[in-house]
Amino acid sequence: MQHSILQITMLSQIKLYLVSFILEHVLRFIFWTCKWEVVGHDILQKVIKKNRPVLLSVWHGRMLFPIFYLYRNSIKWSTLASRHRDAEIIVRILDRLGFELIRGSSSSGSKKALDSIISTFKSNGRVAVTCDGPKGPIYKAKPGAIITALEHNALIITMSGSSKKSWVLNSWDRLMIPKPFSRLVINISEPLDIESTSKSEVVLQASDYISANQIESDRMIQEMR
Repeated sequence: MQHSILQITMLSQIKLYLVSFILEHVLRFIFWTCKWEVVGHDILQKVIKKNRPVLLSVWHGRMLFPIFYLYRNSIKWSTLASRHRDAEIIVRILDRLGFELIRGSSSSGSKKALDSIISTFKSNGRVAVTCDGPKGPIYKAKPGAIITALEHNALIITMSGSSKKSWVLNSWDRLMIPKPFSRLVINISEPLDIESTSKSEVVLQASDYISANQIESDRMIQEMR
């Protein structure tokens, strides 16, 4: 019985490796063939030079754009990665792309993950979080990482993207994947200014901030010829 369980576990790990490896190289190819336009690169450079902790807050459905922008520009970043089984493929891809992984989420391992985020902020590090992950609801920020960022004087920024031609998955997060040889835009916003200490107000402001950036990304790509 124990031997059978071990075999199943090994087969699962091999399957995860193969699927993540293939998907990683498909995504590398797609983003390599696309024509990029980046808005706000100078904003990100100024933020990085401030020598302060930074929280990059993004929506789950557009996470591929900041992932490959940071990878393409060799910008080191830590990222909160869910322990949920469904997330294992993207976690393996992130690891191979050079991201520092903080494992946990709002539903699993949250205390340990929050401690790791705090430790990163205390060393003026940078953390990326899909604020509506790992399972939604879509476009509603969860307070944990944002409140923690405010408590540790971290700059809060957002980055989204859009593609002229894309696939949008029929999933809860409406994940957007650019089509090969398409045009895409990366949109980086000025840091978010939150003065309220009300958790509900912080969540509302952060959600509006991230959504406005995503809407602007879609507008910009539609205006491209």
